[in-house]
Amino acid sequence: MARPAKRGIDYAGWDVGLFDNDEKIIRLLAAQGWLGFSVFFYICQKAYATEGYFYQWSDASSDIIAYKMGGGIRSETVEQTVKTCLRLGLFDDRLFAEGVVTGRCIQRRYAEAIKKRDDRTVRRDYWLFDEGEKESKGLTFITPKDDSRPGNPGFRGENPDFLPGNATKESKPKEIKIDEEEEARAREDEAYLNSDWVKFLKLYEQNIGMMPTGYALEELQSFFEDFGVDVLAVAIRATAKAHAYNPKKYLDKILRGWLGSGVRTVDQAEASIREHERAMQAQSAPRRGRQQPPQAQPTGPQLKPGVNPFD
Repeated sequence: MARPAKRGIDYAGWDVGLFDNDEKIIRLLAAQGWLGFSVFFYICQKAYATEGYFYQWSDASSDIIAYKMGGGIRSETVEQTVKTCLRLGLFDDRLFAEGVVTGRCIQRRYAEAIKKRDDRTVRRDYWLFDEGEKESKGLTFITPKDDSRPGNPGFRGENPDFLPGNATKESKPKEIKIDEEEEARAREDEAYLNSDWVKFLKLYEQNIGMMPTGYALEELQSFFEDFGVDVLAVAIRATAKAHAYNPKKYLDKILRGWLGSGVRTVDQAEASIREHERAMQAQSAPRRGRQQPPQAQPTGPQLKPGVNPFD
């Protein structure tokens, strides 16, 4: 069987004068700032890496993008940025209503990147350029009925023996409907959003006040594997209750202490927190029978209440 046709691209060129000459990008920055541009850039890169010239969108996409990007970006930021991109024309609103994120800027870079490919097939209903424009030069247009996913022998570019008119009832491959893949992707997104890892990230953000990124995120993933979400929840709530100056450092100290002492269950974690709280209370309480030092008596002339000594 022939190798499945590549859909995405490995590299997308961006104009170095993007921030000076592109009016839509300038307006996006003015409306949403650098966080908004980073969301726009992320979605473009996801389009290039997956389908090449568009990105499948679902109800859960904004939540997933926010958690994968981190850095304090919330799903509301993603949603607002997408709305701004639709309003500015960076994304096509007609196709977005069909669950497809794409734009002329995305497709222009894609067309440039695949110039040397043998297979340059795109869906006509998703392509925003007319056939006479230079971005459409050399492309092969197909209809939604002709389209299929990599690995499906029904895609004519993959199986030269499957040609219109010579396929028999026995040899005709089963078509893979795009709706089925969209449903599968939606199920994967839903499973991710309901996973213990996402629950932990939400709890962390709500109590610590920020989303972990970089090395901090990798470290938390290691703790997650050691303890699980329920034990980590005990540590996070204790950190929030303590009102620590550096909550991340405070949480890290708790978890490293539990690693060394063998705490692995919720009961053990809660007992450890109670013991720590009792020790802190005993340390701060005044000792019984300890005499307080005598109060120093004021010397010199006494002033009447309300009198300013500098008058």
